[in-house]
Amino acid sequence: MTGDIRLHALPCGGNNRVFRLESDNESFLFKSYFQHINDPRDRLKTEYVFSQFLWNNGVRTIPQPIAKYVEQSWGLYEFIEGLSFSGEKVTKEHVLSAADFFRSINQYRSNINARHLSAASEACFSMEGHIACLEQRVARVRKIAKNTEIGVQTQSFVQNSLYPAWIQIKSSLEKKLQNKKCSEWSNNISAKDRCLSPSDFGFHNAIKVKSGGVKFIDFEYAGWDDPAKMICDFFCQPEIPVPADTHTFFQQKALEGFYNTDAILHRMTTLLPLYRIKWCCIMLNDFLSVDSQRRLFAKQESHEERQRLQLQKVQNYFSQYLHN
Repeated sequence: MTGDIRLHALPCGGNNRVFRLESDNESFLFKSYFQHINDPRDRLKTEYVFSQFLWNNGVRTIPQPIAKYVEQSWGLYEFIEGLSFSGEKVTKEHVLSAADFFRSINQYRSNINARHLSAASEACFSMEGHIACLEQRVARVRKIAKNTEIGVQTQSFVQNSLYPAWIQIKSSLEKKLQNKKCSEWSNNISAKDRCLSPSDFGFHNAIKVKSGGVKFIDFEYAGWDDPAKMICDFFCQPEIPVPADTHTFFQQKALEGFYNTDAILHRMTTLLPLYRIKWCCIMLNDFLSVDSQRRLFAKQESHEERQRLQLQKVQNYFSQYLHN
């Protein structure tokens, strides 16, 4: 890198501050990661180590990791020229690219270095684990403060719509778990049935490059996880929805090379309503203290306006997928 160095803030990144770093002859992506005493996740370490593992194994549909600066919580990556999927139609070819990316990661899951990768954020390896994780998320949004007009409206939605739906879904799932045929679901899934998950995986974290291909970004929650959870999250993320008519196609392509695909898909189908609730809770993160501070750190936009927008989004999402 030679000559003057310039930083240009980029209008993206829900959790961190992101910049284009330019010199006279090179461009990089510079990330300043959010840190908070009440959020112990090491976002820099998780993303950088996961990216480095993929790059070292020949996966090239990600930005190359260049350098990390631990004390400052900064990361430097290859800058990917391209377009976001915002406002764009996701096609079957794009979905195939996502399935191929997931497969390319998991062909190395038996690699000795893969053992050193950590569990994904909120990783779940049993059905009880999935339920417990959602219990915590629902409990948090039930504590949203009612000290503003938008807070009162949001609490009304949580208590009168979201929480009753969660109780119904949890009750139905627990009845299935009590069935003797499903008793094995209380056990952890075996190591060979786990996956390396990009986490927060979807086209909201993808870039269309000029060659026509797709590259995937943002791995600060990545690690070992249940492949059924990965599929649920991929289908449930609301920002850039995956077309429903490509769901079966994605499942078939993404799970090539896994052992118990029938069990994974059965688990995924059972868990899908639960993960719809999870994504409703995620959309309400702006009403929670640490999460709202993270958003402000990344975007520095009107907090109240964003809260109003998120409440409208979650109400629409709930009506589409969970309203009986």
